[in-house]
Amino acid sequence: MGEVNLWLLDRLEAVQPTSLNLILEVEPLAAPEIQTMALSYQATVKPQLILGRFLSVRAPTANLSFLADLPGVRTVSYNAPVGIPRFPSLNPFTHVDSLLGAMPLSSIEIPRGPRLPRVPLGVSTLPGISLAVQVASEGKTIIPTSESRNVLEPPGDSSLGLTVAVIDTGMTPGAPGLPPRIKTRLMSFTGEPPLDGLGHGMWVSTAAFGAAQNTPWGRIQGVATVDRGLLLHAKSLSNAGFGSTEGILLAMEWCLKEGAQVISMSLGSEQQGSVNDDPLCRAIELHPEALWVVAAGNSGPDDWTIGSPGAAPSAITVGAYSMTDRQVSWFSSRGPGGGFYLQHPDIWSQDLAQYGELLIKPDLLAPGGGRALAESQPDEQLLSAVTGWTDLEDGIPNLVGAMKGTSMATPAAAGLLALALERGIISTQQDVKAKLRGVSKDKSSGWGLLTWSRLGR
Repeated sequence: MGEVNLWLLDRLEAVQPTSLNLILEVEPLAAPEIQTMALSYQATVKPQLILGRFLSVRAPTANLSFLADLPGVRTVSYNAPVGIPRFPSLNPFTHVDSLLGAMPLSSIEIPRGPRLPRVPLGVSTLPGISLAVQVASEGKTIIPTSESRNVLEPPGDSSLGLTVAVIDTGMTPGAPGLPPRIKTRLMSFTGEPPLDGLGHGMWVSTAAFGAAQNTPWGRIQGVATVDRGLLLHAKSLSNAGFGSTEGILLAMEWCLKEGAQVISMSLGSEQQGSVNDDPLCRAIELHPEALWVVAAGNSGPDDWTIGSPGAAPSAITVGAYSMTDRQVSWFSSRGPGGGFYLQHPDIWSQDLAQYGELLIKPDLLAPGGGRALAESQPDEQLLSAVTGWTDLEDGIPNLVGAMKGTSMATPAAAGLLALALERGIISTQQDVKAKLRGVSKDKSSGWGLLTWSRLGR
């Protein structure tokens, strides 16, 4: 017999909607019988078995325990909203979820108010940064990604021939910032076209795997350049910045089927129960053949704020690093785990005994903008290529945008790890963590800043 996810049961103590969208983890051979038997409990089951193990179901809330008792069902979880890691109270627009209530939409921080200058206003005094425009009226330091990539110390030859993937808000082939002859493959799991109408997906794609491009605010450049391989983009977040657990699972399945070896995921949601129950964490644990590079979240500086799937032991979970302060950014989610574990310390102890330090998150840091203290000025934001409505947010349709977040740190790490994988320096996520562990014994902010020299040890 299976069980209803404890996180879901906790939520239902406060709110009990009439019916819910669910994710059932099942034994693969039992799936056809489960689909038939679920009809007896007024459940609507989609026919596709995702990743060989997950079914998408809608059922009356009162019948959850009956579904969990069906032979072959392991866990009944919520098909929860998933989005761009959020900054609290940043955006007045909300998505209303029947179980979780009002949730902020499109939680990206973009310079607002006065327009970015068409020519640099000045040169920053930040150590090692050749060009960082000061936008005094907004209190922002705009740093192009060619400068943030230098912090990672990438090799001189950043050409990449692997199949790599980004799961985000879409990508716009032919837009500036992508290599001119890049091979791409796109798929959407949102009901929208796979093109990026928001900008977040283009930002992370070009920051990880884009070509060098000059802008009025400096040179933007991906950490790796996919000029010999294949770049996949699975659009699982809408042009408003939200998707679902089901859509993320479908995107993960597609990326694996297409042969992706490194998958960048600048997204997240609340951790649903133990990492042994959360559907997105389970998907990563069941498929360690790829390097899953995942944002830690933007819910810091409080502890126990890691999101899902960043909480997965096998994920490479990335926190944000401030180039100005040379410390973890204030907003970067802290560990050692997700909020569920804070409420259930007994389950944390059990899982820690099972996974050891792999359960403690984040794993590493990469440049993500921001400052060590929220009140520090000027703020730090990173510039890369965008399309969609974020391109217009600064008032100038110039196909670049400045953002901050663990969303920005994640593609930087993915690009460097893809280069290391192709060159044989690493082969698994265990290799990455072992190399960084050898340099830093303290994992309070991950095993420190990811750099090429640290991977080479």
